[in-house]
Amino acid sequence: MIIYYIYKYIIINILYLIFKLYSYFNEKAYSRESAWQELLNNVPEKSGLRILVHAASMGEFEQAKPLIEEIKKLNPEIEIIASFFSPSGFENQKDYSQIDYSLYLPIDTEVNSVTFVKKVNPDIAIFVRYELWSNILSELKKSNCRNYLICATKPNSKYIYNNYFGTEYLNHCYNQFDKVFTVSDVDSEFIQAISKSVSVVTSTDTRTDRILSVVTQARNNPVLPKNILDNYITLIAGSSWEKDEEIISVSVNQINSVDFKIRVIYVPHVPNEKNILRISGYHSKTVLLSKLLKELETIPKINQTRILEKKHIIVDSIGSLLQLYGNSDIAYVGCGFGDGVHSVSEPAGYGLPIICGPNISSMPDAVRLFERQSLIIIKNSEELIRVLNNLINDDELRYKLGKQNQEYILDNSGSSKKIVEIILNNDSN
Repeated sequence: MIIYYIYKYIIINILYLIFKLYSYFNEKAYSRESAWQELLNNVPEKSGLRILVHAASMGEFEQAKPLIEEIKKLNPEIEIIASFFSPSGFENQKDYSQIDYSLYLPIDTEVNSVTFVKKVNPDIAIFVRYELWSNILSELKKSNCRNYLICATKPNSKYIYNNYFGTEYLNHCYNQFDKVFTVSDVDSEFIQAISKSVSVVTSTDTRTDRILSVVTQARNNPVLPKNILDNYITLIAGSSWEKDEEIISVSVNQINSVDFKIRVIYVPHVPNEKNILRISGYHSKTVLLSKLLKELETIPKINQTRILEKKHIIVDSIGSLLQLYGNSDIAYVGCGFGDGVHSVSEPAGYGLPIICGPNISSMPDAVRLFERQSLIIIKNSEELIRVLNNLINDDELRYKLGKQNQEYILDNSGSSKKIVEIILNNDSN
């Protein structure tokens, strides 16, 4: 318990001071810090059952969407307030039609937490994955709010739990939840070992339900007309970082050196001007997705087939990756050479063969797909060249790997409805 008080009165206040100073030099941090109180002041008056759904960022909010949509389907009168930690999450999801209001979660000081909980005043709070803020969770519990953690996983960094302070902090946070829903037995065992009193339910990643609904929509209404991509195999580089892009460009340029066989859709993790210029320098011909879409609006369908020729596409906005998988034949998922590969669930849901770098341990779905031998790990451009040549030249191999990936998603779908039933029925078993 002493760890909680050290965090509550010392550590978080020091971190908040550092963040306040940092915000004067960083536009995103300043925007967040200046906006959260105004957004909080404008929270609408409570008129019925209210649920707070909190996600760190855009990716985690995708895991919350199936639950939100299921709740609204069962009872449209339930109020959903969505909170985010990162500006990217708030900016890209604030217009989502299924929520009644969105705002930032404040930095987790005692004063901020009391103010936030009193103003939002939820009856139920749903937190996603490992977004654990001790003071806010404690205040919610004190207010008789029922707290739930969904898609819970073991935290990425060992520094968080491989020490006395970390495990005690996690223990306190987990104990604020009425129930924790994990994505695997391994994650359940981890949480139960840290907090023996918390009720833990092994479930699956709710993102799979979201993916399956989007797949159907994207297949029927693709971002790009299929007739402009049909001539060549399309490789999508989702959430790519510089190391990924270097390896991909070297490999693709080598494969295409004699005869153009494969086109890349680059979807950089941060689609800013610097990254876009760097990617465009890797190839002789590229086009921005925004420019391509504008051109397609002015050209009759019969003349669209040659609009791309041998150009690679660079996505210069956020939010289209999930739909763009529907225009692709092979997926490369980024950050496998960095902190850890990003989500492989989306391309798996589309039935695509998936390639990534070696760092997959932080993404349970990636680990399981690798164990099923349907996720391909590469370590350099030479290995990627070999893998891509095999996939380009073997339609059956592409189909087989893609089908295995899609079957995994189908096998793990349906958890959102079950979780919502437990939450709304206040099932404490």
